[in-house]
Amino acid sequence: MSAFDELTAAEDPSLSEEEHMFLEVVARIADAEVEPHAAMIDRSGELPDQLVSLLDEQDLAVVAAPEALGGAGARTVLAVLTVERLAEASAAVGWRVGVRQAALAAISASGRHGTLASPPPALIDGAAYAWVDKNGLIAGEIPRAVGIDEDTMLVILAKADSGREVALLCGAGTGSIGPRSKRCGLRGVTTAALALDGVVSDAILGEAAARAARRHRDLILGACSVGVARRAVTLSGAYLRERRQFGRPLSHFGALRRMLSDCAARVAAASSLLHAAAVRPAGSPESALQAARVSSEAAVAVADDAIQVHGGYGYVQEYVPERLLRDAITLRALAGAHAHAASAEALVGGGQLD
Repeated sequence: MSAFDELTAAEDPSLSEEEHMFLEVVARIADAEVEPHAAMIDRSGELPDQLVSLLDEQDLAVVAAPEALGGAGARTVLAVLTVERLAEASAAVGWRVGVRQAALAAISASGRHGTLASPPPALIDGAAYAWVDKNGLIAGEIPRAVGIDEDTMLVILAKADSGREVALLCGAGTGSIGPRSKRCGLRGVTTAALALDGVVSDAILGEAAARAARRHRDLILGACSVGVARRAVTLSGAYLRERRQFGRPLSHFGALRRMLSDCAARVAAASSLLHAAAVRPAGSPESALQAARVSSEAAVAVADDAIQVHGGYGYVQEYVPERLLRDAITLRALAGAHAHAASAEALVGGGQLD
């Protein structure tokens, strides 16, 4: 590990030996199985079937889910660190695992039991567009639903007639799915409109489940952002050590060293804030939202600096930095949208917006 890499390594939140061993397994999966597919995932917009099967077989999406839901019952921070490590290799893979963690957190908070079929459900944030009545009839459209998959169950965040946000557990094929959209980053995650016209939900999970889903959604946003930012620093450090100019490595130039050190310190700060939010009680969703916003802003700034460090290579698609910047911008947009929705709900006291 280089001096630059060490600067990005925020203090681990008191992990046990067993948790460290688990993260070593995750790191091997990220390096050996995810990283080789990362560029292809970005080009094609799809995750390879064999990689999806591997992720499901390793139960990475159920790390923190209770045993009653088929999970390992680990701490939330371990689930966050899992997503963070996967996102270093591919933000899209980290996001796929993370949104399923958030969906299971909602089901767990609802108090429902029983093992769910694999793969775990995805989480769809449709709070501003979908509505549900007391009978579980859902109407509306989610124009930018992220992570839709026709053959999985969905946990949908939606507004109830009372104006409060609730979580719904819906069966496969809920509503109608429109054409896939091409996005700036996270290209391995499906984005499409989801139309809901009087669809009957399988279960209304309630407000507690919605709060848990929002908290975990923000935590995985932060985890993906930290993973992207740390990868940007790691790549930049390696480039500065390998690239030579005027007979010496670029890492010997003070201005570039200071730039990278500042980036590394920013990643470490965001990581520490995220880990602190993950170990706090579940009733503290504001800390998760703050961590998501800070981490996503840091990811954009650090990824942009990584492009500057790489010079002309940074803008070429054959190199990783430009992909990291696109992923970071997309994550920041998602974090900003969620922050705006939370602020609007606070202004109206949780009621409906006119």
